[in-house]
Amino acid sequence: MGELMTATETLRGSVAWGNLPWQKYAPDTVRLYEWILGKFFDFAGMDPDAFVAKAVDRKWAEQTMISFAKKHMDRKLAGGSVVLFLAPVKKFCKMNDVDVNWDRVGAHMPKQRKYASDRPPTMDEVRILLQDADLRLKAAILFMVASGIRIGAWDYLKVKDVEPVTDEEGKVLCARVKVYAGEEEGYVTYLTPEAWAALKAYLDFRSMNGEAIGPDSPLMAQRFKTKRGNPTTILPLRLSSRGARMLLEGALRSHKIRTDFRRRHEFKVAHGYRKLFKTRAQVTMKPILVEMLMGHDVGLEASYYKPSEREIMEDYLKAVPLLTVSREFQQEKEIRGLAATIEEQTQLLSEERERFEREKSSWESKFQELHSQVQDIVREREAELAAKKSAG
Repeated sequence: MGELMTATETLRGSVAWGNLPWQKYAPDTVRLYEWILGKFFDFAGMDPDAFVAKAVDRKWAEQTMISFAKKHMDRKLAGGSVVLFLAPVKKFCKMNDVDVNWDRVGAHMPKQRKYASDRPPTMDEVRILLQDADLRLKAAILFMVASGIRIGAWDYLKVKDVEPVTDEEGKVLCARVKVYAGEEEGYVTYLTPEAWAALKAYLDFRSMNGEAIGPDSPLMAQRFKTKRGNPTTILPLRLSSRGARMLLEGALRSHKIRTDFRRRHEFKVAHGYRKLFKTRAQVTMKPILVEMLMGHDVGLEASYYKPSEREIMEDYLKAVPLLTVSREFQQEKEIRGLAATIEEQTQLLSEERERFEREKSSWESKFQELHSQVQDIVREREAELAAKKSAG
C-alpha cells in the first residue's frame, strides 16, 4: 500500500499529470483514473512527462497502448472492460496534445456488447433487503430506487439538496433533489413520498443522537459517535460513493442474494437501482423526461424540447406508484386514493341530489301553475255552457 501511495505521489508531481482536469472529476473517477494510469505508466516503464516526450514517435505511442490493451485481453476481460482501461489514457493524451491515430488503436480492441446482459433487481429482491435494514441502509436504497442517481452522487449530496414538495394541504407529493449541485453536470430529479419519509426518519435519528444537522451536512453519514451510550454532537464523515457501494454489497451478502465473489452477477450492486428506476419510470413517463431525470445528455432534442420543471415533476408523479417499494406504503396510498374517490363521489351525489330537488321544486311549481290554468279553463267552459243552456 505504501509503494502504491509513493507511486501515485510521483505521478501527481509531473507536469503532464497536472494537465488533466482533476477538479472536475468525482472522487470515484479520480481513484479509477489514478489506478489505471498508474498501471499504464508502470507498463510503459516511465513517468507521464517522459511518456509525453517520447510520444512524438506516434507509432511507438500507439503500439504501447495496443500492447497495454492486449495484456488485459489476455486476462480474459470483457471487451468493454478493456476499452475502459484505455479511456483514461486517451484523455491523458488529449490533454497533453499527444497525437495518436485512435482508429488504428481502436482496430485492435475486442468487440463489445452493444447492451449489458445484467438486469435490474426485482421489487421483491429490494423488499428482502429492506426487511431488517437500519435507517441509513433503508434510506439509501429507497433514495436510489426513487431517483435513479448514480452511485457517485453520494460524494456530493448535502441536506440542502433535498426539499419536499407539498400540496395546498401540506401533504408530501414528492421531494426535489439537486444532483451535483453547483457543478456543470448538475440536474434535478425527484423522490417518492416513501423515499422522502425514510430519508427524514434517518436525518431525525442523526439529530436525536446529537448531530447538529445543517444545510451543508452530508446527506448520508459514514458514521457518527455516541459517548458511553449518550449522544455527543459531532461532525460526521460523509458516506462516500465507495462506502455506499460497500453498504449495498454488504446487504446483498447478508441476505444471501449474492453469495460468491465472481466478477459478473445478475444485477450490479449500485447501477442495478438506476436500471430499476428507468425500467419502471418509463412505463408511465415520457422517455425523454426519464433520461433527463437520470442526468443523461438527450442530444439535439435538448435544444428544441425544454419542458418546465413543473411539467417534469407532474410526469414523475405518474410513476410514483411504480417506484414505491413498500406494499404497506402502496396500500396506504391506495386507501387514501379510494377515500378521496369516495369523498368525491359522495360530493357528486350530493350535488346531483340538490340539483334534482331544485328541478323537482321547479316542476312542482310549473305543475301547480298549469293545473291552476286548466281549472280556470274548465270553469270558463262550464260558465259558457251554463249561459247557453239558460238562453235556450
